[in-house]
Amino acid sequence: MTSVSAEHLSGKDRPPVLVSSDKRGIRHELRPKLQQITTSETFNACGRPISGVNGVTIVNGPKGSGFGGLRSCGKGWICPCCAGKVGAHRADEISQVVAHQLGTGSVAMVTMTMRHTAGQRLHDLWTGLSAAWKAATNGRRWRTEREMYGCDGYVRAVEITHGKNGWHVHVHALLMFSGDVSENILESFSDAMFDRWTSKLVSLGFAAPLRNSGGLDVRKIGGEADQVLAAYLTKIASGVGMEVGSGDGKSGRHGNRAPWEIAVDAVGGDPQALELWREFEFGSMGRRAIAWSRGLRARAGLGAELTDAQIVEQEESAPVMVAIIPARSWMMIRTCAPYVFGEILGLVEAGATWENLRDHLHYRLPAADVRPPIISVRK
Repeated sequence: MTSVSAEHLSGKDRPPVLVSSDKRGIRHELRPKLQQITTSETFNACGRPISGVNGVTIVNGPKGSGFGGLRSCGKGWICPCCAGKVGAHRADEISQVVAHQLGTGSVAMVTMTMRHTAGQRLHDLWTGLSAAWKAATNGRRWRTEREMYGCDGYVRAVEITHGKNGWHVHVHALLMFSGDVSENILESFSDAMFDRWTSKLVSLGFAAPLRNSGGLDVRKIGGEADQVLAAYLTKIASGVGMEVGSGDGKSGRHGNRAPWEIAVDAVGGDPQALELWREFEFGSMGRRAIAWSRGLRARAGLGAELTDAQIVEQEESAPVMVAIIPARSWMMIRTCAPYVFGEILGLVEAGATWENLRDHLHYRLPAADVRPPIISVRK
């Protein structure tokens, strides 16, 4: 069963790029394929055993199963495995902030886009977007408007897609208000932001976005809060790996492809997708997927913001070691049958023992092995 529909692949007769149907399996399957085409040395080392002696541990904990003893790159934009961890962490933080704000005030989501053409480079568009957002949320007018309308701050995400008109780069932001903001106030506040956004883009040489043709969208999170928030968090997550090979056969809106869909096409042998993926690797370098206004995290009771690398390196509390995969076997699986990693995680969460995992792996890849966990005994 393929996880990517045929319409996403170049060539009717091309075989499936990915075998896995489970999202975690897809990430583990996609990572080594992307490492064959990456230009990043740090990403290229991700997922390899830290020790050739100790091997890779299979653990199970409160948040599910996973692997330990591996190198990680922390590159949330281009590594599907690290992206999954980063996305889950960021989405959980945003959920906490929204829940806190809705308990005392209100929340609205604003989306601002920029006009683009097929000939524009992603790096240039992204740089322009960053400058325009800074102009929209800085300066005396911004501070005056925040105080006037009771805006407590924002959390902002960048979403990237690619379509027939080139790269589409846009901003989604959750605006926090101390009281029950009215539709009129929300419209006035977002209009003022959009005016500064537009002015900056025009000053940089970009075409002025059209307010009533997709340039600006604002909606209050109210009666359909759950659906709106879920959609927003999915947008964030799709930029950091949660929608890789969703299996639903859907591409981005209006035929646009998300970066992970481009990645799948690239490893499948599509030369245009390969060029786009390498442009995305370069364009995303050093960029932040999520940005918080000053003081918002503290007011919601969150700690200091972690980098993508710090999130990936976090140790899960009290994981139980289920089994060990020797380093040689791990590399064999990565090379020959990476889809097995997702199967292993699913089996562990279903209660499999190390013997069950060994039998399953021998069925999939007879030359690979799984060993029992190491149990410490105090004398």
